[in-house]
Amino acid sequence: MADYYERNGDNDKAIKFVTKAYEISGDDSYKERIEALKKKLTEANRVGGSAIK
Repeated sequence: MADYYERNGDNDKAIKFVTKAYEISGDDSYKERIEALKKKLTEANRVGGSAIK
């Protein structure tokens, strides 16, 4: 699910689903992905646009 939302530029929902996966599994790769998505979201907000590439 997170991949779909990230691909479509909805990083808020992507973070939501990656967070759920992290809570269930505890796998640090999800934590790293959450941080990367938050960074992408922050950068998009800073430039006033979307982070879609």
